[in-house]
Amino acid sequence: MNFKKPIKFETEFNKKKLIIETGRVARNADAAVWLQYGKLVLLSIVSINHSKKSDSSYVPLSVTYLEKDYAKGLITGNYTKRETPQTIPQILYSRLIDRPIRPLFPSLYRNETVVDVILLSNDPTIPPDTMIITAASLALGLSSAPYTKQIAGIKICKTNDGLIVNPDYNNLKNSEFQIMVAGTKDAITMIECEANNADNSEIVESLNLAQKHINQLINIQEEFINKFSNIPKIQTLEDIENSAFFQGLIKLHNTQILEIANIVNLEKRKEEIDIFLKTLQLSFDTIHSKIADTAQYQQYDPNEILKSFKYTILRNCILNGYREDGRKTDELRQIECSVGLLPAADGSALFTRGDTQSLGIVTIGPERNDANFSDIDKSYFLHYNFPPFSVGDCQRKTSVSRREYGHGILAEKSLKAIMPYIKNFKRNIRIVSEILESNGSSSMASVCAASLALKNAGVPISALAAGISIGLISENNKNILISDIQGAEDHFGDMDFKIAGTRDGITGLQLDIKLNGINIEILAQALELAEINRLEILEKMEAIF
Repeated sequence: MNFKKPIKFETEFNKKKLIIETGRVARNADAAVWLQYGKLVLLSIVSINHSKKSDSSYVPLSVTYLEKDYAKGLITGNYTKRETPQTIPQILYSRLIDRPIRPLFPSLYRNETVVDVILLSNDPTIPPDTMIITAASLALGLSSAPYTKQIAGIKICKTNDGLIVNPDYNNLKNSEFQIMVAGTKDAITMIECEANNADNSEIVESLNLAQKHINQLINIQEEFINKFSNIPKIQTLEDIENSAFFQGLIKLHNTQILEIANIVNLEKRKEEIDIFLKTLQLSFDTIHSKIADTAQYQQYDPNEILKSFKYTILRNCILNGYREDGRKTDELRQIECSVGLLPAADGSALFTRGDTQSLGIVTIGPERNDANFSDIDKSYFLHYNFPPFSVGDCQRKTSVSRREYGHGILAEKSLKAIMPYIKNFKRNIRIVSEILESNGSSSMASVCAASLALKNAGVPISALAAGISIGLISENNKNILISDIQGAEDHFGDMDFKIAGTRDGITGLQLDIKLNGINIEILAQALELAEINRLEILEKMEAIF
């Protein structure tokens, strides 16, 4: 670790004492932060492999959140009485930390980096997720990782008393919606939300409140980290898109890029892109002599340069209103719905949107004895399966991935608002979403298939729910939102904003981005576009009953 001398910093946040320490524990790690908030104690540790670069084609970042049994005064597990492997809530918390910090690393950073956030002491009134993102950000800020922009996470819920910042468990139990927001000082980087038909305006209001408190937490982080101004950061190659070589290449071919981006005919546009990229590939060895700072050319993989160039052309096409599959920017793919496909199931439905397809299956359990069943117990579950064949891969699937858990819980939360009250429907319900084809937003297709299957099973849901993903292309102060993004648009685009709901409002949100942040005004526009798309999907779903 860079600092052996213990440093302690005390302040107050949201009417609770916040203590941050470093240099006292875990001193062999690259960085470690001890964070105490109320009775909640988190230890955040960053470990980095300095001696060897990873061969992966992406940032080799691993994030794990763990809860120790002793943190809650418990003795659990089997006869060994040790903690079991990560529970599903811990997996979801790990993803909650990973998603907002990953875009803040340079895309060509290749030092294996592990972030561990460990719950050492639990506060029965404070949900741990209110501070786990802040703890991870602090440790990364103190580490030698090229992570230069601090973030923080804030939870907001709405009750009869209005919007509450970092609510306790009682507030959450009585909330109309709860939203977890991560962001930098300038913009939002991640959203996770469960709502009961919330209005767009309510979501925007909560984002603004979250941003205000995020900035307060980042000010605290910066005040702490700035005490250590000489932390050496690992040097890494500049992102291809930002390199002088690539920018020179774009400038040299700018006229041709704009010509291709303005071709209206879809087939002609695809043909011209292929021809141009083949010509560019053949001329790589001679073309770099025409560009300044050509020494950079030797540092980058030519195939990666070519891929980035293709994405630049496709992004320019979208800025002109032309998508890869010929749709308008606000146009959905073709939608097909059917129910009752599986005779032995209580309910089933197939929902297809373009090349994304979910088979939803509902199983209704026997009547429950509610003597020991409380309002906070779950009476329904949604399990999401993503087999390799859904994307044309030939490989064995041996376990449930963290992504599958995350997508399943997102769809499950998005259905909560339409499910019957547990005291009125005394049967447990299992919903399964089998992803049979995937080309973008399979979690939102799962919401559609699941609500159709629930209705087919005769479950007294209050309404049908549907979901859609909104993307973004942001270039030169121009922002274009795109509806129903496909896999490629997710890959070269800047945002994946999943929005689920009924005709009456929003029931679930999840935002992931590749930028350093997105301002709230753009997110408000995305919510409006998603509402139009959602109503169109619901109209097609309702038509089959």
